[in-house]
Amino acid sequence: MDVTLQNRNQGKTLFVVFTAMSLATATSLLAWGLGGLELKWAVYCLLGLLFPFVLAMVKDGRRFLLGLTLFCFPLNADINFIWHPSPGGANTISLGLMDILLLILAGFWLVRSSSAKMPGEIRFFPHISWPTLTLIFFALISMFVAQDLLWSLFDVINFFKAWLFFFILANNIRGRDDLYLVTSALFLGLLVQAVFVGLQFYKGSNLGLASVGLGEPNQILAFEMKAGNVPRPGGTIGHCNHLARYVGLLLPVSITLSLTHSSRKMRLFTGLVSVAGLLSLLYTLTRSAWIGLFVSIAVIGYYLFVRGHLNLHLIGKIGFAVLLFVLLVISYRSLIIGRVMDYDFGSAKTRLTTARVALKIIGDHPFLGVGINNYGTVLETYWDAEDTFTRRTAVHNAYLLIAAEIGLLGFGSFIWILAAAYTRIRRAIRLRARELSILAIGIMGAFSGFLVTALSDKSHKESYILLFVFWALLAIIEAVIRYGESAAEEARV
Repeated sequence: MDVTLQNRNQGKTLFVVFTAMSLATATSLLAWGLGGLELKWAVYCLLGLLFPFVLAMVKDGRRFLLGLTLFCFPLNADINFIWHPSPGGANTISLGLMDILLLILAGFWLVRSSSAKMPGEIRFFPHISWPTLTLIFFALISMFVAQDLLWSLFDVINFFKAWLFFFILANNIRGRDDLYLVTSALFLGLLVQAVFVGLQFYKGSNLGLASVGLGEPNQILAFEMKAGNVPRPGGTIGHCNHLARYVGLLLPVSITLSLTHSSRKMRLFTGLVSVAGLLSLLYTLTRSAWIGLFVSIAVIGYYLFVRGHLNLHLIGKIGFAVLLFVLLVISYRSLIIGRVMDYDFGSAKTRLTTARVALKIIGDHPFLGVGINNYGTVLETYWDAEDTFTRRTAVHNAYLLIAAEIGLLGFGSFIWILAAAYTRIRRAIRLRARELSILAIGIMGAFSGFLVTALSDKSHKESYILLFVFWALLAIIEAVIRYGESAAEEARV
């Protein structure tokens, strides 16, 4: 009798939910079709009306929000309130789908934490939080000398949002299942980007995704080669170089798990993601990202060997992966050779030109810099070079850009973040749990590639999506350490 009553109640609940969802869908379609509402606003309206009912149906709202947040943020579904283009940082203040989901997730977590009344439920993660907040502090101090406070505000907000994202994410990854939920959501986001990239590349133009509120650029950049103008897609990340850095941060992790994970399903999934990611990285035609990937793979191989994870079975898998990679290179040899060997119209040379300008700025403003995201305000004064490719632009080097904008003391806080990231990843690699150690090795590969590619590009600073990916990987590392060390302690007891 109780079972029958329970089934009836569940049936009534589902009927109410589906009825409400149908009404929400009909309302949005009518507003778009008859009310003249813009398509993207109709889509946002539909999602907003449907979301509470979907959330009510899922078994674990916290985990659903956790995965959805990490999947959605590369889609770049944002509303920009102020648009003020900057040559070396954020261009706008925006409110996006990821921000809304993150706030809802924070609400779930805080309510749960307050009701649990357990010590250690909310953690600060000082190894990453202190250097990040110190960087934000120096960015705020640099605003005293900034000529354009609006530009400064853009970057400060983005850096703070990146830390908040890290803080909430690290506190909500609560075990092995959450770890692989988070990584799977990131990989699924990369897979969706790969589909967009492939379609953009073969179409040679954008797909009209901006009409539904996604972050597709207005036009797809093209690079002139002997074969003609070759499109360089950016997915919904934006610029093709931003896309290359995004792929370069996730691809080393997916490659590592595709070769080593104990689950066959996870190996197949990450293998598919790795192939799609490689093709996406190839289509961007970003040479420094290609170099960064080789560095990442070399670092991954080194740590797999040092930590004793290599065996004959894994070596055989690596050999097969290398064979597939060689076949891929052969298939796209004309594109690769053309990008490496053809004249690049001064694209590589501009890195040196802009670096010389940045060093002059740092020399004249060593303490506070010129103000966070204010490189553009002094660029005309210091630019004395002939550069037909970029003409006048910010330095294509994240290290020099940060040092020029917030001074050498502020730059020290950035180095502190990198040093802290390295030590925490190393600590995670030393864990006894094999799968956790290998996940950390993949992230070390991504981190190493980041260190190299930041020497020749400013994407990691000016794209908030890249900020979120970087701090998401640090949040995963903190969760790996937390879970791995607590599991080891329980085993000893």
